[in-house]
Amino acid sequence: KYVDMNALQATSDPEELMLIFNDMVVPLMLIFLVNLLFYMVLNHYIIHSPLDENHNFFHSMRQSLNLVFPYLVTMVLFLFAASLAVLIGLSLLIVGVFFTSLYMFSIFLLLLPIFIVEGNSIGSAISRSIKLTHNGFWKNLGWIAVVVLVYMVASLLLSAVITIPFAGNILKTLLDPDSAATAVAYTSNPIYLFLSAAASALLTPVFPIFGTILYLNGRVKEETSNRDIEKSNSTEY
Repeated sequence: KYVDMNALQATSDPEELMLIFNDMVVPLMLIFLVNLLFYMVLNHYIIHSPLDENHNFFHSMRQSLNLVFPYLVTMVLFLFAASLAVLIGLSLLIVGVFFTSLYMFSIFLLLLPIFIVEGNSIGSAISRSIKLTHNGFWKNLGWIAVVVLVYMVASLLLSAVITIPFAGNILKTLLDPDSAATAVAYTSNPIYLFLSAAASALLTPVFPIFGTILYLNGRVKEETSNRDIEKSNSTEY
């Protein structure tokens, strides 16, 4: 009712699209905030649940609410910095964009685990994320590239699978563009919504889990390096 995707897909006039978007700003913002909170709760649960058998979903939700504002501010700052980095990367053509996008994404993945484990200081979270990203930098970047590629392929495959029951509607859209508005109505079908939700449930935990692994791996490398330095100093004296 409040987010009419059929109206968006059936409109090609930029001015009309902007009017439709203006009417959807509030519900879209609410959807974004709900998704963000769910992502934060999921990440918090992934980190704390293995360490505390009494920890549950409601504990994660309560503690995540305290991190929403600083994490939102950090996301805005990060998106601004990422946009600048991508613009710089554009000057280096495709390789530059690919590299800077992966680099910024690697920093972004660590932000929420750092907020959850180490506190809600925005400046500290950003600097810690950059520092931990550079522990095993090229290996981390390689793993991120692999996971992103696998995620994209899995998303495409799942998207193709969930549209199989509605192949007739998609074919109708391709053969008769004028009927696109009615042909895409399947996106409101309860079966399609259920399949989409199931696909999202499979893919959503991927990056919270992977970000947690990268964070813990960075912490282990950092602590190992510090112990080696302390051991070296003690040996010298």
